[in-house]
Amino acid sequence: MAVDRRAEFVDLRNDGGQAQDFSGWVLVSEKGDQRCTLGGVLNPGEVLRIWAMAEDAGQGGYNCGFDSSIWNNSEPDPAALYDNTGQLVARYP
Repeated sequence: MAVDRRAEFVDLRNDGGQAQDFSGWVLVSEKGDQRCTLGGVLNPGEVLRIWAMAEDAGQGGYNCGFDSSIWNNSEPDPAALYDNTGQLVARYP
């Protein structure tokens, strides 16, 4: 997982050997507790770009649809990824 807080996106990569269904998974900006419920399937080796802002909807990937920025650019603001059971799967940084 990688986060570009200024551009308001997160890249998720499937490093596993099987397709991963993201239905019900949640990406969280920890500083402000903004939550984006995910969906779709990511095949092995693929990268999914998740855009926070609704205005970036035409850029491809997945869009969370927020009206304002969710990532804090001046203070630590980790991204946390939770699976559909609420288990923490990844946290960056």
